[in-house]
Amino acid sequence: EILAATTQQAAGASEQSAAIAQASTTIDEVRSIAEQTAQRAQGVAELSRRTTEVSHAGQQAVADTIAGMQDIRQKVEAIATGILSLSEQTQAIGQIIATVNEIAAQSNMLALNAAVEAARAGEAGKGFAVVAGEVRALAEQSRAATAQVRDILTEIQRGVNAAVMATEEGMKGADGGMRLTQEAGAAIRRLAESINESAEAAVQIAAAATQQVAGMEQIALAMQNIHQVTAQTVAATRQSERAAQDLNALAGSLAAAAGQYRL
Repeated sequence: EILAATTQQAAGASEQSAAIAQASTTIDEVRSIAEQTAQRAQGVAELSRRTTEVSHAGQQAVADTIAGMQDIRQKVEAIATGILSLSEQTQAIGQIIATVNEIAAQSNMLALNAAVEAARAGEAGKGFAVVAGEVRALAEQSRAATAQVRDILTEIQRGVNAAVMATEEGMKGADGGMRLTQEAGAAIRRLAESINESAEAAVQIAAAATQQVAGMEQIALAMQNIHQVTAQTVAATRQSERAAQDLNALAGSLAAAAGQYRL
């Protein structure tokens, strides 16, 4: 009975040792996978961190662009104000030129009347006729000069009107650019929030994977200790089995010897 029990115990210990060895191999494989997972999770966390930095740089660039667009819009508004002031001044100059032209026309008319009166005066009006001729010549020159200035002002007014339209288009473009830039900034902010969430998740995954690796290492160490104890148990069981075999053989010999002394 002792021999049968020790034989059964030795067989069970051998099976247990084989199962523990297989479990240790599986645990080593799981630990290797956990280490790879931890490394990849750390790589993802590092990539997420860099992406977060890039998104922050993008947000700063968008903010700088918006500030630049606002500065451009303010400058365009200042230019538009200056152009409107220039337009008002050209209109005022036009009115002054009209007044000068009217004065020249009146001077020409007066000089003509004076020439007529000087002709009537005969010899006494010759000097006055010369003066009237000079006044008339000056009036004609004034009218010619005012006509040229009027033409120049007309061209200036056209340029001013074109500049006003251009500044209006520039303001519209600046407003549109600001709107698009703000939309891009909002999209980048949403992307940055998602990236931050992903980075936090990646960091948590990396931490969990690291803890998993540590736990698997502890399990692997415990399994090694169990395997050693099981190996020692198997060896002790084998010794017990051999001792039982020896005892069984000795018992057989003793029984044979005792049979010779039957009464």
